[in-house]
Amino acid sequence: DDDAGGGVASSLLLPYPKVIDPRYDSYHPHSCALCKRGSFTGTPTFRCSGCRVVRYCGPDHQRADWTYHKDWCRVFRAGAKTD
Repeated sequence: DDDAGGGVASSLLLPYPKVIDPRYDSYHPHSCALCKRGSFTGTPTFRCSGCRVVRYCGPDHQRADWTYHKDWCRVFRAGAKTD
């Protein structure tokens, strides 16, 4: 009601994506980006050494995800440098 006229609050909302990538649908910040196992399953994880954001349960999964992750890794690193 307060923002029915399209004020500040509605201008801050991003459009909802029409298609959600399954990787994002099951993303959890404390789980392996590839297999989704993590602390809640007793599986230790480590962060990507480049961006320090995305986690993996082992180097095999990090290598397997690299083709997808490399672009995001650059974005995350660039964001960290501006903070």
